[in-house]
Amino acid sequence: MKKAPKFVRVLRTTTPFLQAISLLLVAVSLIYSHIETSLIADQLAENRKELEATKTANKRMYTFDLLGDLSENGDLADANFAMVKLINKGARVTTDKNGLPTVVNEDGSPSTLTINDRDLVALLNYYELLGTAWKNNTIDEALLFHVRGGPIKRAHGVCEEYIRKRGKKIKAPNLYENFRLMAAKVDEQEGMPDK
Repeated sequence: MKKAPKFVRVLRTTTPFLQAISLLLVAVSLIYSHIETSLIADQLAENRKELEATKTANKRMYTFDLLGDLSENGDLADANFAMVKLINKGARVTTDKNGLPTVVNEDGSPSTLTINDRDLVALLNYYELLGTAWKNNTIDEALLFHVRGGPIKRAHGVCEEYIRKRGKKIKAPNLYENFRLMAAKVDEQEGMPDK
């Protein structure tokens, strides 16, 4: 015959009064541990909220830093200014027979506008950096798209042919892929009704 657990054996040998006190102590202990567990769960939930708020604030700061680079870096600011001119004139960038950027009008005729290779590559690298940070969820998408969404989409449209030809020439079919994905996401969200 199997022996009963010690707790049960003690209860059998004690008086009903002591049994009641023992059960009361067990009940109080269980209630206390439930309250303690509940408080710990509440604290964990609060800590998670604080962590999320901190992560969001850090993402926004990093986004502002990256967006500020466009105006604070002289070469990048010059490249952006040249891109704005291309966007405003409806021009697009393609490559010449040597693979260098050349600007054409909407109808394909040569444009009087220019953008040099160094500036164009610097700007495309900047947009690829933004695209990579966006893809990795290290920057605030809503802030990025609100502040730079239109220019991102238009700059990609202006440079799409250049990127494709340049990628083919250097055997890099995914050249500036994160920039392309980011521009597509901006385009997708522009078609959606406001939230």
